[in-house]
Amino acid sequence: MRLLSQAVQEQENKAEFKAFLLFVQDTPEHLRELNQAEKADNVGLALLKGTQDESLPGYKINTDPTVKNTVIVYKERKATAVFVNWTPKEADQLKAAMAAVNSK
Repeated sequence: MRLLSQAVQEQENKAEFKAFLLFVQDTPEHLRELNQAEKADNVGLALLKGTQDESLPGYKINTDPTVKNTVIVYKERKATAVFVNWTPKEADQLKAAMAAVNSK
């Protein structure tokens, strides 16, 4: 989350760059704690109504328990990069994907 928050802050005056996270199974209290701990005020957090939430098919998010997260980089409403079970070890790939959409 910090990586995304920093990227949004860095791009604030250069491009329209936004970041948001959708949580399928969590609590509002935990999201507030997570936001505070990660210092991610530049990232929008949304809590869906579980695996049966009607908006999930639109995002094409896999809710299989083995999938811990899905990171999608968009440009003009088209996915340009997708990371499934992303970890901080892949930070360079995510940064490159974000830079690619900002350079076009």
